[in-house]
Amino acid sequence: MSELISIIIPIYNVEDYLERCIKSIQQQTYKNLEIILVNDGSTDGSTEVALEFCQMDPRIKLVNKKNGGLSDARNVGIDVCKGKYIVFVDSDDYVEARYVELLYKSLVSNNAQMAVCSFNIVNDNGSVIKRKLVSEKKNEIITGREMLNRVMRADGYKYVVAWNKIYASNLLEDLRFEKGKLYEDEFFNFEVSYNLTKVSFVAEPLYNYVQRAGSIKLSELTNEKIEMQKEMHEKRISFYKDNKDKELYERAIQMYCNWMVNIVIEARGIINRDLLKSFKRSKKVFLLSMCTRQSSYGEKIQDCIAIFSLFVAAKIKKRRKEKIEND
Repeated sequence: MSELISIIIPIYNVEDYLERCIKSIQQQTYKNLEIILVNDGSTDGSTEVALEFCQMDPRIKLVNKKNGGLSDARNVGIDVCKGKYIVFVDSDDYVEARYVELLYKSLVSNNAQMAVCSFNIVNDNGSVIKRKLVSEKKNEIITGREMLNRVMRADGYKYVVAWNKIYASNLLEDLRFEKGKLYEDEFFNFEVSYNLTKVSFVAEPLYNYVQRAGSIKLSELTNEKIEMQKEMHEKRISFYKDNKDKELYERAIQMYCNWMVNIVIEARGIINRDLLKSFKRSKKVFLLSMCTRQSSYGEKIQDCIAIFSLFVAAKIKKRRKEKIEND
């Protein structure tokens, strides 16, 4: 365990969480770490907390910058880091003691380019709300393309997030997170993963994702968030089309259509007129989804109805879901 591993921790107004996060990194069984704290223009006491740790541990470096968002902070960390491998940890979360060690061992022993671990969703006090397993097997290895297929399952986000992974640093030489994006991991994930020949999984939950009030996932939908999700779906479809990957292209189209039908009901009363018009112009996408071989009969009917009325398709889907839940 002699290779230098860089851990990049973006910081923005997390004074109440930062100490727990940094201590969990300091206590790693893997010791050869470069811990980069990227202060993204914090206005609370986060800077002072970070400086205290820098004085105590020579492995910790603080980079101060103007506020530019999570993606920008991660990119600054990538630009200055020196490790052969890179790990991202969000500053309000914390990790188990063998987090780095087991990810590193999985990656190296399997000659993989990325390793992914299971994680816990916890509350502010550390009580486990849910356990998210990325694999049921002890030592599973798949391709990046196979992982991207899993991304498009109902629980696919556990393969998307950047913080339960270790990356070979050469993967990120010419790749960065898109600045100014919400759901930045979703924009980043398919580009970094697509050409990987080996992705290894660690079944043990090693990361603790703190689900706190005010987070993006818990906060209410807005037109900006819906626009960003729409952009991500369209970019993913274009990416698979450009790579002439018929299977993932069709799956991505189906995911986009399902998302549009769902969002019309979830965000009714929020979506502005221009956004609704852009959805209604998506008849061609629904037609493509209806014609794909992977679609189920129910999805084909849903897509057919959506060509004429998204609202009717959404209402039917909602009633079907309620019926299944009540049976």
